[in-house]
Amino acid sequence: MREWRLVTGLLAALLMMGCESSDQDGNFWSQQDNAAPAAAPAANENNQGGAQAQAADAGGDAAATAGDEAPFSAFRFSYGGFNGSGARLSAPRIANLRISGGNLSYSWAGPTLSAWGMGNSQADAICCLFVMNDAGQWIGGKFDWISTSRTSRSLSHVTGGYGGWSLRGVPNPCQAAFVIIDAKGSRRSNVIAGTWQR
Repeated sequence: MREWRLVTGLLAALLMMGCESSDQDGNFWSQQDNAAPAAAPAANENNQGGAQAQAADAGGDAAATAGDEAPFSAFRFSYGGFNGSGARLSAPRIANLRISGGNLSYSWAGPTLSAWGMGNSQADAICCLFVMNDAGQWIGGKFDWISTSRTSRSLSHVTGGYGGWSLRGVPNPCQAAFVIIDAKGSRRSNVIAGTWQR
């Protein structure tokens, strides 16, 4: 029995060597790997960061909404005095939106704001919240500044009328979505969503 395993192992090794040597450049596996990446991101919608974020930063359209839990293109920047509607998906990845009462929290699921050259406690990115109103529209906008070190924010600006914020016509509970945008309004994280019980 031991000899049979040895013979089987040798045959498998010879077969693998035959596959590799049959390739023109002598490396069968690198040829296979080079053909696959284009299709891999589309097949894996949960892919966080990596090649999709790089494609988005480079202006590629394939990753325009990768990882979004709500449609960024439907967001109306109505409040906060900031319009980030032209922001393109970039490297930072967030997840696990928890929102209730007057607080919001999330976690980092991939690259942080360091991908935009920001230090851990450098609060130079903008928090944007959107809520679905009675008419089925996503309304909202800027409500605070944020850094990588801050994974929770008070919603007192939203409920207190900062920058024109109003929850008139917004049901309770409501659908809510959160996104982080750079101060120039050109790059953004993915969008995370949940239900807000006020």
